[in-house]
Amino acid sequence: MSPAADVSHHTHVSPSGALSADGMMGGRLRRTGIEVVGDVPWGAHFCQFYETAGDLVDTLVPYFREGLAANEFCMWVTSAPLEVEAAARSLRASVPDLDERIARGQIEILDYRDWYVRDGQFDAETVLRGWLDKLNDARRRGFEGLRLTGNTFWLEEARWDDFYRYEEMINDVIGQHRMLAVCTYSLAMCGAKEIVDVIDNHEFALIKRGGRWEILKSAIQKRAEEALQESEGRFRSLFASMNEGVAVHELVYDADGRPVDYRIVDANPAFEKNTSIPVERATGALASRLYGVEEPPFFEIYRRVAETGEPTSFTEYFAPLDRHFRISVVSTKPGTFATVFQDVTEIRRAEAALQEFAAELQRSNEDLERFAYVASHDLQEPLRSIISFSQLLERRYRGRLDEDGNEYIDFIVEGGTRMQAQIKDLLALSRVATTGRTPEATDAGAVLGEVLRDLTGTIEASGAAIEVGPMPVVMADPAQLGQVFANLIGNALKYRRADVPPHVRIAAERTGHLWQFTVTDNGIGIDPEYHDRVFVIFQRLHTREEYDGTGIGLAIVKRIVERHGGRIRVESAPGEGSTFFFTMAPA
Repeated sequence: MSPAADVSHHTHVSPSGALSADGMMGGRLRRTGIEVVGDVPWGAHFCQFYETAGDLVDTLVPYFREGLAANEFCMWVTSAPLEVEAAARSLRASVPDLDERIARGQIEILDYRDWYVRDGQFDAETVLRGWLDKLNDARRRGFEGLRLTGNTFWLEEARWDDFYRYEEMINDVIGQHRMLAVCTYSLAMCGAKEIVDVIDNHEFALIKRGGRWEILKSAIQKRAEEALQESEGRFRSLFASMNEGVAVHELVYDADGRPVDYRIVDANPAFEKNTSIPVERATGALASRLYGVEEPPFFEIYRRVAETGEPTSFTEYFAPLDRHFRISVVSTKPGTFATVFQDVTEIRRAEAALQEFAAELQRSNEDLERFAYVASHDLQEPLRSIISFSQLLERRYRGRLDEDGNEYIDFIVEGGTRMQAQIKDLLALSRVATTGRTPEATDAGAVLGEVLRDLTGTIEASGAAIEVGPMPVVMADPAQLGQVFANLIGNALKYRRADVPPHVRIAAERTGHLWQFTVTDNGIGIDPEYHDRVFVIFQRLHTREEYDGTGIGLAIVKRIVERHGGRIRVESAPGEGSTFFFTMAPA
């Protein structure tokens, strides 16, 4: 997103046929002063075929008059039939303060020998490098760009191939810089081949017919321009319909050539939607002035992208608009950059609220865990006393009390023992997150082996068959992984069908980036209605007379699995057994 703007929605078609918007890809359109040509973007490179010095005056005087008025640096490289003095005299008639502009270095009018053949011979790379040096110096001195022309009357036939290659080179370079170029060719010096070569290396040519200047293009150039116009039309349609704001920018330099600010040279309608800044107000404004800040927003990021060409993306709070923006920045040529941005203020506020809620929930959970631990711990001592004295009362007075008295003592002992088991499991649940070890590479097979050894008595008493598949190495707290196995296998042995020996199978398989464990039994099963409920604390599906337990075991299992970044679920149906699935990360 650009916090400054220089945007126009006026669409123009240049003589080259390229559809563009004011400022699209490199600055606002420049006035050529040549009526038949009109306005062109920076990078335009065209030619003129002339017959007389008057033909050159017709086009080049208004061409340079407009450049001087637009604060451009101008270079006029002359040759016969319009040499330095005659060129200056013609321009002075249209620009009265020409001598002042020459004195302060805004325009140079040179003889071709002082530019093209300074050492007596033409060198394409030296000339091309000279144009770029002039442009860079002009930009350092605060000019908008370079407007130039060169007359080729001096060109000899022996040098034509070298100059043709130079025109190919400069055609590529001019299109990437803030330059306008008109190359002038004498019709008397050009044959059919030369005319074709010239037109081939320029966007278009000016030629006089019937006393009027006309634009001449090659068939290849016309087809290329039609394709370009169609392509840019599609781009413009996409550009205008995007929800994200898009802006094209250029750096602004001080007198010493240092980048100090930037302005927008094009933007889409979503720019205003995302910033609430009318495009008309933003057009032409420097970023620093538009927002009343000393340094343009995000200037160092934008400058680095414009100078290095390395793209970047970031999300930042933009104080002048009190909004958060997600911004992507790219550059296609030095000194310019484009941004694609979106107002994400509401998203960031929602994220902040969610983070605050999560933190509050975390604090609440920690408080509940501390409370459960303290309550469970503190309740243990008085409960032990109740159970101990009840058991003592039972031993000393059994037979001396009536039947009801003995039954009441049994209720006290049974209730106290059950409460003690519940408190113990509640304490274990509260300590899953606080006392667990950091997950480490753990051999699930070794852990499972220890659990099965501990359950040997229960397994033998129930006549169960235990089947174990290959086990992986996972990232886990060994003790807590053992709790998971012990609980799931213990339940499989407890909730068995009458007169049917339990059969329990423990297996593991890789699913995506996790290991999935399964514990399958042939027990009584669970109605699908209760598949989620079994993992909720204190939720029991059977009476204590049918099956003992506290209703906390599977809640502990779920807490342990989720602490390890996994998930647990069950698939079951009444009378068909159950399969519990849980996942763990590989080591």
